[in-house]
Amino acid sequence: MRGQALFLLLVMMSAAVAAPREARADDDEEARAAFVVGSERVKESRWAEALEAYERSLAKRAHPVTTFNVGVCERALGHATRAEQAFAAALDDERKTPHVLPEPVRRDAETFLAETRATIAEVELTISPGDALVLVDGRPLVPAEGRPDVRVAGLAPQGKAVALGAGTEAKIVLRADPGLHVILLSKHGFSDIVHRASWAPRTKAKLALSLDRLPGRIAVTSAPASGVVTLDGLDVGEAPVAVERGPGLHHVRVRRQGFLPYDVDLQLRAGEESNIDAKLQRESPSLLGRWWFWGGVAGVVAGAALVTYFVARPAPEAPPPNGGGLGWVLAVP
Repeated sequence: MRGQALFLLLVMMSAAVAAPREARADDDEEARAAFVVGSERVKESRWAEALEAYERSLAKRAHPVTTFNVGVCERALGHATRAEQAFAAALDDERKTPHVLPEPVRRDAETFLAETRATIAEVELTISPGDALVLVDGRPLVPAEGRPDVRVAGLAPQGKAVALGAGTEAKIVLRADPGLHVILLSKHGFSDIVHRASWAPRTKAKLALSLDRLPGRIAVTSAPASGVVTLDGLDVGEAPVAVERGPGLHHVRVRRQGFLPYDVDLQLRAGEESNIDAKLQRESPSLLGRWWFWGGVAGVVAGAALVTYFVARPAPEAPPPNGGGLGWVLAVP
């Protein structure tokens, strides 16, 4: 293959230019030694080992030729986005410092960059909620330079997931290597999503992923035990009892014969548990339920009726005068 043959020639000739003269002697020697190891591994098509050696060389002494060689190794390993990044970086160095790349290397870097870019899959990704955390193949996504709506997979090391946006929904363009990928979405209070997708070279696709909100859990105990638990007006059993409900405001009532009911409102959060310990207060006996109260009330009522009778009865009329046998009556003035 023409590109590989040119590369084999390149790695042999570029060892001399991989470390500028002003470099420290130790770094210079270590960079050159690692570069030579990388070149030997390329001859054996041991691309992963060659890549590791070139990266060690690059860490000791940065040079666009070494960066180009890193890109070639990434391309051979099928890491399109990383190869693109390396070729672009080598050409950027060439623009800043003309002729730092040999002319054949510059032309190949341009060709490889165009070919690599053409193979990268681009997926319009919609995620709900928008602040969900995202990992692709165990790596966070990296924003594309100058394109805030684009994220690139495969560039970052293994690490923590990052959010793509905010609000109820986020939309980005995901650029990824052709092949199989595992997308992990997570957010507290929501169920995780593990989505596997395989994209061919030059794929243009759309993908929407939506997390489901987890229910909350309400656990109720009572003292004394066996209180009847009502949740939002529905009996759910005797305490202790635990039920799952959607997030939001809920009303819990616990009742037991001989005790005052226990009522509470709670704000349940998705994926969380709320614990309620209902300490029931014994109901005080009512005066209306005591025998001596009703006996006393009867006596008071009878007495009141008697008093009322004597107070309210009309005055008795005097008997008519008795005139005796003669039928006459002496009027008393």
